Amino acid sequence: MSQKAGPRPSRDFKNVATTQEEEDAYDFLKHRTHVKLTSVFGSVAHIVKGALGGGILSGHVAYMKAGVGVAVPLNVIFGAYMAYCLHLLVWSSQVLYKRTRIPSMSYSDVGEAAMMCSRFPTLKKVARFFRYTIDGIICLDLFGSCCCYLIIISKQLKQLVEDTHASSFEGSFPGYPGLRVYMGCMIPLIVVICMIRHLKYLAPFSIGANIVIVFCIMLAVYYAFDYNPAFENMTLATTAYNTFEFI
Repeated sequence: MSQKAGPRPSRDFKNVATTQEEEDAYDFLKHRTHVKLTSVFGSVAHIVKGALGGGILSGHVAYMKAGVGVAVPLNVIFGAYMAYCLHLLVWSSQVLYKRTRIPSMSYSDVGEAAMMCSRFPTLKKVARFFRYTIDGIICLDLFGSCCCYLIIISKQLKQLVEDTHASSFEGSFPGYPGLRVYMGCMIPLIVVICMIRHLKYLAPFSIGANIVIVFCIMLAVYYAFDYNPAFENMTLATTAYNTFEFI
């Protein structure tokens, strides 16, 4: 029997816990009675997919633009920075769960709660604005990503069907449909997937995407060693513009 979604937490976030002992005494996991929890494996799949994304498939092109000597250190730095930000976000949300006695929050809830529980009155006044800013940035990013990925997927399908590397808006050969047809066929499927609200049910899609990404990375590495086993003619650094393009 499926669980019903619980009521949304109140936006009147208050610091209920006054001492560290009161914070530690609250177990937010035991109070999550109406939340569809995601398994550890599914959560890791979401993190990996979110961190890598489809852009990893063009990583070899990015390395070529920036140069190996620049791209590798930047990749390590940004990877560590992203891991630290994720750790900080999870740690902060768990602290807010204990302080506000709210066992579950959305991304924007965490942002607003952090401002409301601040000791500075000025930050409390802009908490609601901060929440809407987070929602706006997320919507802008996700809607933009969906639009871009729709074009990318349709373009790849078109090239696969036509068996050509050429990129054109219309059909490359007589009788072949244009890019609009492929986009029209993909829109219903993408809309249905986007209507899934719970990460628990999106985990299989993330796992499948990660498998495809790993397979493509293995192919890219294989062909890299096959075509250039001695790592010859590799540029260490290029221009500042290419470096920013890599970033």
